[in-house]
Amino acid sequence: WEYLAFLAHEYEISTNIKLADYLTELVQRQLLSESENIASIEIGNEIVNGQGQLIIQHYEITVNK
Repeated sequence: WEYLAFLAHEYEISTNIKLADYLTELVQRQLLSESENIASIEIGNEIVNGQGQLIIQHYEITVNK
């Protein structure tokens, strides 16, 4: 399996993510083909060093065809 990640360059308190924009970017970079399926969508931290905190108050995924 191949792991692909997008990393935020700025701290965000609240955001809406349009997954289609990210998938389009991966297809354009030839890292994903249009015929592949997405097995999972995950959010979270990948701590390299130090400490921090993540509070998720609302998480929702809406799929539009």
